[in-house]
Amino acid sequence: MYELIQAGENTYYVDCPSIMGIYRLDGTNVCAIDTGNDASAGRKLLHHIEDNGWKLKMIINTHSHADHIGGNALLQKRTGCSSYCVGLENVFIENTFLEPSFVFGATPFDAIETKVYMAKPAHSEELTPDILPDGFEIQRLDGHSFAQIGIKTPDEVWFIGDALVSEEVLDKYHLTFLEDVDKYLESIDTVQKLKGRLFIPSHAGAVEDIVPLAEKNRDKVYEIAQLIYDMCLEPKTLGELQKMIFDHYGRVITVPQYVLTGSIIKSYLSYLRKKGRMDLVIEDNYVLWKSIK
Repeated sequence: MYELIQAGENTYYVDCPSIMGIYRLDGTNVCAIDTGNDASAGRKLLHHIEDNGWKLKMIINTHSHADHIGGNALLQKRTGCSSYCVGLENVFIENTFLEPSFVFGATPFDAIETKVYMAKPAHSEELTPDILPDGFEIQRLDGHSFAQIGIKTPDEVWFIGDALVSEEVLDKYHLTFLEDVDKYLESIDTVQKLKGRLFIPSHAGAVEDIVPLAEKNRDKVYEIAQLIYDMCLEPKTLGELQKMIFDHYGRVITVPQYVLTGSIIKSYLSYLRKKGRMDLVIEDNYVLWKSIK
């Protein structure tokens, strides 16, 4: 765990629960791609950089979720490096209370005011073409987050953030976080068409052929959408639907999972309603979701 692996002439990654990338810009300076889930991950990343005699010049974040920016604040404090992301992601990095607030839909409470949902705030600037290192390429991969990007280094290595998750994660959790289901499906299509030598999702192993994993992620989205549709052939409250999904997959709900999966299920309900397959009705002051046959 936290082993430094070379993925190209100048491209490296730290193998850990939320993969961190390193690209050697020149003989001394490096760019980090995501910084892990907390300050400890950031320290481990910095140890690798310093052990190789490198200097951290900049951070590029694929998106603003806590497990991708957890080391930003520490690394900026220790190295003075700059940090960049795209669009709304910058706002969330600088105001990290927004992530649990968005997931919960209100001011967060103590059970979700943890590092899983809320990293330490850090300064973040807009990633513009003039800032992007020479030979780098970025691709918007929205849906999991508001403005997620994939990043390709000059070694033809793609860091794709959470555009896809591993088959093991899909089999264990089934419901993975999606902000916009439609955009996520579009991003899966985009990932399948990317040209590169190696693909590194943040929560899966590096692979040369990304298509099989993309297909598994797409299949799971359609599976969940159909499951929700079938469950709502008889009208259901959100709470009833959440329990039925956990029962269906043999999982036990916890308070953090209640918050997270509640948000995920709402994203699917919104997706199904936009597709004309779902509606909501009010009966005796209960808000019920009902599939349209």
